[in-house]
Amino acid sequence: MNTFIWQLLLRLLSGRSPPLGRLENLNERLQMLVNPRLLDAAPPGLVDRVPPEVLLVIFAFLDDISLVSAGNVCRRWRQIIAANYQQHKWKRSTQKRWPLFAPMVRINDWFSMFSTLINTSFCLTCIYQMSETIPQEVERNAIRSKRLLHDLTVLGKDSLEGVMAVPLDSSLYHWQATIRGPVGSPYEGGLFYLYMKVPFTYPFNPPEVRFLTKIFHPNVSRHGDIGIDSIQKSIWVSSLTLTKVLLSIQSLLTDPYCDVCMEQDIGDLYKQNKKSFENVARRWTWKFAMLDALPLQTCSTGIPIKPIPAAEVKQSQAAAIWDP
Repeated sequence: MNTFIWQLLLRLLSGRSPPLGRLENLNERLQMLVNPRLLDAAPPGLVDRVPPEVLLVIFAFLDDISLVSAGNVCRRWRQIIAANYQQHKWKRSTQKRWPLFAPMVRINDWFSMFSTLINTSFCLTCIYQMSETIPQEVERNAIRSKRLLHDLTVLGKDSLEGVMAVPLDSSLYHWQATIRGPVGSPYEGGLFYLYMKVPFTYPFNPPEVRFLTKIFHPNVSRHGDIGIDSIQKSIWVSSLTLTKVLLSIQSLLTDPYCDVCMEQDIGDLYKQNKKSFENVARRWTWKFAMLDALPLQTCSTGIPIKPIPAAEVKQSQAAAIWDP
């Protein structure tokens, strides 16, 4: 169960006031990672016995992402949330968190779609960061503004196929981007979301770019970090634009660089057994990057793909470790 939800539940049942907001202190977060947490001393069946009125009080303190976590605790909690939070709320939340999400199929359950978009993402922190408010007193940079205006113009051209990006705030600091999987690659048909932070020193310093959508690739870490030289601060050149950055990442999907990998096991699989690599990468694409084109049930179960022979799997442990 979500830790924050559990703390609220115990506080309300004990008569204490619920805490305000989420835990943001870095030192406390580090302590939670380092120190083992004692098992919650809660009587069996407590979750099922909590009255709906109490649960609704708890849910009122949650943001949309935490509310989804609560809805996935059990069927009863999900039914309570579904009865009290209408579909248009989840549709608005989806459009706010993923402004580039444009489904080609009809969505009947926006709660499940919102939940699936979160579960198919590498980094929950990045999703929260995209909604951060930038202080108005931040100093504006004329060179940065001029360059970003040019970037927006280029990104808006119809001739630019396969990549798209939009700013998420008036300071043009947080951005969301999408890359369409290249034709002929195991990522073909997939739509991959990325999170970009454009520093106020841009274009003299590179943007920070991470994959949001899970992708099976040797140059993308399990946290979404991208191993590409052009966006490293020591190598970055100010003539590069956001468009060129996205196009270079897209080309990486066709030609992985396996001499230096973010995930060495995946790189080894690519070099030793490319067929197995492409099989797993294709499965990941169908499962995590086809939400705009396929019904949820199809995305979660995947398509009938020819199984990888046992002899091929044994050639590398990576196929078994990474296969979703």
